[in-house]
Amino acid sequence: MSELEFYDVVLELKSLSKLTDGFPIIYTEKGKEKIDKVKNEDGCVITAIGNSNQGKSFILSRISEMDIPSGHSISTRGLSILFPDNLVKEGSNQRFIVLDTEGSQNAITISDEDRTEIYKLNEMEKIEKIEATSRDKQMTENFLQSFALNSSHIVIAVVGQLTFQDQKFLNRIKEVCKNKNLFIIHNLMFLEKRHDVEEHMKDVIESSLFFNLVKQKMIHFGSGNKNEEEKKENDDTVKYIYVESSESSSSDKNKSHIIHLILAKEGSEAGNFFNEPTIKYLRDSVISITQQKKFDIIQKFSKYLCLYAGEYFDFPQLDDKQVDSGQLISKENIDITDNVFKVKVTFPLKLKKCYTDEIGLTSYKGLMTTPPFGYFKQGDSFTIQIEYCGELKNYKVKKNILNGQYKFTIIGETKKTENKPILSNIEEGNFILSFSVGLDFITISSNDYEEINDKKNGILNIIYKLSTMNVDENEQELGDDDNW
Repeated sequence: MSELEFYDVVLELKSLSKLTDGFPIIYTEKGKEKIDKVKNEDGCVITAIGNSNQGKSFILSRISEMDIPSGHSISTRGLSILFPDNLVKEGSNQRFIVLDTEGSQNAITISDEDRTEIYKLNEMEKIEKIEATSRDKQMTENFLQSFALNSSHIVIAVVGQLTFQDQKFLNRIKEVCKNKNLFIIHNLMFLEKRHDVEEHMKDVIESSLFFNLVKQKMIHFGSGNKNEEEKKENDDTVKYIYVESSESSSSDKNKSHIIHLILAKEGSEAGNFFNEPTIKYLRDSVISITQQKKFDIIQKFSKYLCLYAGEYFDFPQLDDKQVDSGQLISKENIDITDNVFKVKVTFPLKLKKCYTDEIGLTSYKGLMTTPPFGYFKQGDSFTIQIEYCGELKNYKVKKNILNGQYKFTIIGETKKTENKPILSNIEEGNFILSFSVGLDFITISSNDYEEINDKKNGILNIIYKLSTMNVDENEQELGDDDNW
């Protein structure tokens, strides 16, 4: 059984740069029926994320008690979606949706035909083609993972033997997953002895600069044996979890919950000791979480693409509708015919030229300028500060709430004059800024803002008033309706 036959639906997106060519949406026999049913029901979304061949699909198969294909010969394609009935408690109407992402750090492969074409190019063209292919792969992975993380209530991040790159990866995940339930699984499949696992946890994971872990006895949900478990102070069979302490106060209902769990090589002495309790604890934890929301996967994916296109693509020019909406791709550009998802636009979709690292997309250089900007909270105000070149024209500021974060989009145009900017690398032309700030950092009182424009130095300040009240998310939230 291949992964394409198993999942209820697969969004086989392999290349962001080829969205205008389209990519297939593949349904199993009952997949389409499930999609149509579930999109009108509340559900809890679970995402697994991590490098390729670290055991994401294996863990999902164990907690869902379904035989998800896994192993070094199997690789999840694009974004795979499953609606596991086995996770639902008896007598409960709770629904679970599992998003399985393609693993990071997969090798880049090409067809023999493409290879032949590449090696017909001169050296400079060859380098540019290889660089563009690498960038496309990195940005496609980043887009799919960001969509999955943004959509989820529960995130399962899987790492192997902890490296510095893993530490940076987990730091990024923790930042993105504030207000979500995050489980970090240390899948030590290279270790077979219990003693070796315990030494590794002590020497590497508990000593990590990036973790602040508190070791706690593992007590299973609803076991009814809490007192019995607590008596086993010196019992050699007691298992542990590692809770990453949060700086949030204990009264903060939105604080992040990070639990570290251990797996070892399946079938070994260590695996027999650690794996079953870890899987049971993870499964019980997942089932106990009550967060739910309506989740139409195709609509959600389409909306996310429209909202965040400016972070991935260059747009040579902006029309009035794009400026007014703050969206560079709109739902009118999305065409889904014969189970093929396609973006129809009158201009070529060109990925931003950017430098990438393991933490994500870090710096951009493309057709559309990205002026230096920053934001800060001071007193009862939240200020976005943008440095521009010369004259600032036709700019629009959009603010929405999406999945527990304010999303700001600022689109405009700059034109050089005799005034010199503070930083010399600012270019004239269209620009777009798109960034998000967590609701745990600020609560803005209204959509109105004040502008302070220091034209002499080319600095624009956009200032929102903060509120001490909780935000009314229903008033501004970009939900799963059609009004996006």
